[in-house]
Amino acid sequence: MGVPFERRGTYLDEMLDVLPRLLRGELVEHHGAAYDIPEVELTPAPPRIPILVGGHAPPALRRAARADGWFAPPVPLDATIALNEALAHARRAAGRDEPFTVIVRLPAEADMACVERYRSEGFDDLAISPFRSGLVDPAGSEPETRHALAELATRLGIESR
Repeated sequence: MGVPFERRGTYLDEMLDVLPRLLRGELVEHHGAAYDIPEVELTPAPPRIPILVGGHAPPALRRAARADGWFAPPVPLDATIALNEALAHARRAAGRDEPFTVIVRLPAEADMACVERYRSEGFDDLAISPFRSGLVDPAGSEPETRHALAELATRLGIESR
């Protein structure tokens, strides 16, 4: 997107200040280091759109703490638990206690036992990359792929979307 790597955090921080206000239909004017936005208002305001932030570095967790949810990286369960605890601390430090969504990307080798381990730790919103993991052949026809995805969802005991 033409943003130097070392500046993307600045861009995201500013947008996390501006975007929620825009989505609530507020009149917004912003002049920052990354964005120069003249007075603007979204009308009618859209239905509530949650803002999810990914990442696992401390700055990413601080940003996620300000958002509506976190898209966790595909790391082992113990690392996910530790990151989630760090995120909870960041949310408390930010004074945030409203509902928060955590979506966990399962490791490529996920199976039903893996799903159950994550669920037993309280992670219910799980995502898996079936093509990257080799659980579904990316070269299959559309009907074959749909069938394989439905079978995988059934086998893992998760809702297919």
